[in-house]
Amino acid sequence: MALSSKVGTFTTNTVTGNQAITGVGFQPKIVFIFATQKTAAGASVDMSLCFGVGVSSTSRAYKAVADRDAQTTTEANTRSSNAGLFAIKTTSSPTVLTAAADLVTLDSDGFTFNLTTAPGTGIFMGYLALGGTDIANVATGVFNERTGTGSQAVTGVGFQPDAILLFHSFSEADLPTDSGDGSLQIGFGESSTKRATV
Repeated sequence: MALSSKVGTFTTNTVTGNQAITGVGFQPKIVFIFATQKTAAGASVDMSLCFGVGVSSTSRAYKAVADRDAQTTTEANTRSSNAGLFAIKTTSSPTVLTAAADLVTLDSDGFTFNLTTAPGTGIFMGYLALGGTDIANVATGVFNERTGTGSQAVTGVGFQPDAILLFHSFSEADLPTDSGDGSLQIGFGESSTKRATV
């Protein structure tokens, strides 16, 4: 039994098409993407954030949010998709995508995505890749949370999870959809007493 993990960074291409990320050292079973609108490490006045996860070319999802600071009229927008690996929203116009990509493959030494919207300058991104025999099953999916309080069962996963990670925004659809609010929440847990949210 073994668990393989790798944290790394890359910069997106500036033209559309496939981009391979190598040097992971193993074939991932799941990849997480963490990104802002930044072209290099550092701080920014405005906020643009994306969290994406990919298991295969048909099992992936992301949430992207942008918020422009110090505006007379609020400029905030959230985008949700279960048909892509990541998207970056521009803070100067939060409804506009700076970059977007879909997962192609999880490879023997990394992963490949297809950049469908290319930025003028490469976007600096981080990733977490997990693999190894300790990870027997992985899956992504979407569901709508109930409108009232109480328990809610989420079915169709295909196996009993040892842990779950949830991410949520104000968007009300599971296809590429924009919402006029800026919100991103991430939660995780392995039992009713071992869980957290940010």
